[in-house]
Amino acid sequence: MLLLNGLPERLRFDNDPRFVGSALTDGFPSPLMRFLLCLGVKPDRVEPGKPYHKPFVERSIRTLKYECLWLKRPANPTQAEAILNAFRHFYNHERAHQGSACNNQPPYVAFPELPILPHLPETVDPDSWLKHYHRQVFRRRVGQNGMVNVGNHAYTIDSKLAGEKVGMQLDAQLRVFRVLHDGKPIKQLELQGLIGRPMDFQTFLHQ
Repeated sequence: MLLLNGLPERLRFDNDPRFVGSALTDGFPSPLMRFLLCLGVKPDRVEPGKPYHKPFVERSIRTLKYECLWLKRPANPTQAEAILNAFRHFYNHERAHQGSACNNQPPYVAFPELPILPHLPETVDPDSWLKHYHRQVFRRRVGQNGMVNVGNHAYTIDSKLAGEKVGMQLDAQLRVFRVLHDGKPIKQLELQGLIGRPMDFQTFLHQ
């Protein structure tokens, strides 16, 4: 989508853990969330249980189901891609859109000149998402082995605190987690999984 259309100001989606990382308010951001933030796109999560906050997406999914995929019944991903590419052209250039904005015309007829969005950058700082979570606390319970998991990485706290709750406060400037217990810092741990250097976009995408 981004390769085809460019970078939007924001991207709205629901609270699927595959998108956001966790339904919890202090859940560590998912790869998608970090990816968007590094590109300067604001992740825009809708409130749980309120699909009407993204009506265009819901209506598009219904259209794809009943007017395309459930009729063509693709047998594999390759067929599905070909069918969807053909339907995209039909939807934008031929299918009358009954919404008030298009006035019963195909979208590209109603809007032949769309705003040009910024292109994807050639290079990306893969750690720039950190600043969006500066000083945020991620609550965790210490396991019997004295460790906690944050963002698919294990951090050693203290076996004496097994079963206790701790807060992992992210310091974006120092690139560390400040471990809090009973509201007081008890240790500092270097953030794992950081890259530490800019990279070209394709390498960043693969990463």
